[in-house]
Amino acid sequence: MSAVLDKLRNLFQPDDHPPYLPSYRPPPVQPTAPKQLTRPSNSLEQFFLALDGQDRLKILDLCGSPATTEFLFQQDHIPRPDPFYRALELAFGNGAGYLDRQLEPDRVDIFVAHTLDHKEGEFDAVLLWDSLQYLRPELLEPVLEQIFSITRPGAPLLAVFHADERIEEVPVFSFQVQGRNSLFLAEKDRRRPAQHFNNRMIEKIFKNFASTKFFLARDHLREVLIRR
Repeated sequence: MSAVLDKLRNLFQPDDHPPYLPSYRPPPVQPTAPKQLTRPSNSLEQFFLALDGQDRLKILDLCGSPATTEFLFQQDHIPRPDPFYRALELAFGNGAGYLDRQLEPDRVDIFVAHTLDHKEGEFDAVLLWDSLQYLRPELLEPVLEQIFSITRPGAPLLAVFHADERIEEVPVFSFQVQGRNSLFLAEKDRRRPAQHFNNRMIEKIFKNFASTKFFLARDHLREVLIRR
């Protein structure tokens, strides 16, 4: 019996070189490459159809892509990039707490001083892209009032919203117009949206505008064409 007990004790003695169960090392986490894709856009096509027959229109681009600027020049329009995303980052930062910082008056003043500072009725069209998703309601309302003010009656506005309500952070894309119905999207960041926008919510925030039209899109994106 003592020999059996000795064998059991030996199983639980520390051993510098245990002959069993090698240490477990989890596989390395592979970083996810930023998403890039080119795809057709029916809403963009409708946006340009609304501009047909009119030259030298002033178009505000909140993404400020050089590719979009070049394309709009080729269409005989006058593009005006706006540093909206830069102002958002400068005033409120990113990561945890960026939405709470939108309640700080000093930071709001910084944001207002760096974006959407344009004359009343200055623009014939606006490319909003996904900018509105990152504004909490207290800031979203005055921003939309300013956008309403700087656009002319009947002006088309193109907005994009992420439709997947299950994820906490959504990709922030750089939108580049490549053709009248072709978009190139490049992921540049990830950010928690201020709220999730379903169709009813989108209609509500644009209640002072003439109309909203929804387009189904891939990649969990909801495209909306708005008329001032």
